[in-house]
Amino acid sequence: MQLTKKLFCFLFLYLSVSSAALAQVDVAYVKPAKTRAAVTELGYTLLLLNSHDPGCGYCKGQEQIFTELASSYTKPLRMRQVSWSPWHQLPEQKHFPKKISGVPMWQLFHDGQFVAEFKGRMAHSLQLRFFLEQAILDHKFWQKAAQQQKKLPAFPDDYQLNDFDRAAVNQMWRRNTVKNAFVACTRLYPEDVSKYRQVITNYDRQHAKKLLHGRVILQALSNSNAKPQIEALVPAFSKEMEQPQNIIKNPTPEGCSNIIDKVIP
Repeated sequence: MQLTKKLFCFLFLYLSVSSAALAQVDVAYVKPAKTRAAVTELGYTLLLLNSHDPGCGYCKGQEQIFTELASSYTKPLRMRQVSWSPWHQLPEQKHFPKKISGVPMWQLFHDGQFVAEFKGRMAHSLQLRFFLEQAILDHKFWQKAAQQQKKLPAFPDDYQLNDFDRAAVNQMWRRNTVKNAFVACTRLYPEDVSKYRQVITNYDRQHAKKLLHGRVILQALSNSNAKPQIEALVPAFSKEMEQPQNIIKNPTPEGCSNIIDKVIP
């Protein structure tokens, strides 16, 4: 009898803790006209733009994926879903914090500011979770870079990129491109999410100094006279990273199976 009581108390405490953790996810369905207000609260807000119109083939299953993440995610998060029908009659753009071109679309905001988006259909909740985790991680990296930038002297208007600057910017671009390719590949290989996550984690540790410097350079110089120097790096980078960029557009078994070995130096 005493053992039964202990087991009951343990089960009650376990369920209470689990419920408290899951309660950190705040879910709501919002009318299109209320979208802008729905993402202005403090913290992270994941927004699903969707349609229940049977004619929207890509929209099918998105609400279920939305619900699956809401029931399993254990960190503070607001989840908002906005839908309309027919799917091709987009509501007025003034209601949305960022321009939309179609559905489905997933957008992440922090304190009302746009962070990241995924255009198109999520294949399953594991893909959505991986996208969300990486988007939040990237956002925190950018916040760290902004704090680092404040500690440095202002860059002069005639600043010239040096070799380390260029290498750091390329390193950061490489990391983000590969990360986006991994998000695309989770559509085909959900069982590889842990492997993709570990590769990104190791990459961040190995190149931490360059990645931080690359973000600082981009934030400091993107709206300065040095911007053409950054733009000049794009053609060579695009050629070098052609394979993962193609995977982002169209993930294939062959491309996804080779991406780790071929594009992570």
